[in-house]
Amino acid sequence: MNYTFTYKIEKDDYYQFNRFHIRHSAFAKRRQLTMRFLIPGIFIAAAALFYLPSRAQGDFPVISVAYLALAVLFGVFFNQISDFAIKRNIKKMQRSGRIHYDKDINYEFGDDLFRETTPDSTAEIKYSIITEVAEGKKAIYIYVNLQQAHIVPLRVFASEQERGEFLRFIKSKIAEYKTN
Repeated sequence: MNYTFTYKIEKDDYYQFNRFHIRHSAFAKRRQLTMRFLIPGIFIAAAALFYLPSRAQGDFPVISVAYLALAVLFGVFFNQISDFAIKRNIKKMQRSGRIHYDKDINYEFGDDLFRETTPDSTAEIKYSIITEVAEGKKAIYIYVNLQQAHIVPLRVFASEQERGEFLRFIKSKIAEYKTN
């Protein structure tokens, strides 16, 4: 069975992929976990640094309270801060010309490989190099390495049944090459 999809990549597709990747990739999750605790830890250390001298002088440690509040706010709003950073980086990449929207992408999934065709290039990808297939809320991500994936938005499927059949197809192709 072969599948062919033609669609335009949208800004939200890039955003959703980066958001999914940061929250589900093992490497990115470790990095996010480190940041989630390291930055508040720095704020708490700064709070202690300002608290100890002011306590000796009998002053109210206003700066310490401010740093503790920053630590709590950073921990609570970490995901929102992360989402903001993703959006900012996508805008920056778009301005530099490294991301292009509104380009037609055509994917043809065949028996041995799949082909990605854009107005600028054509690439043939063998199923043997796919490292993972992951399903997010808005797309299927076909990873070809730890940080790069082909995005197949769920909007290209006519039904849930077609989406399920496609997932079974792509996963069976990957399993076929992993057993050989």
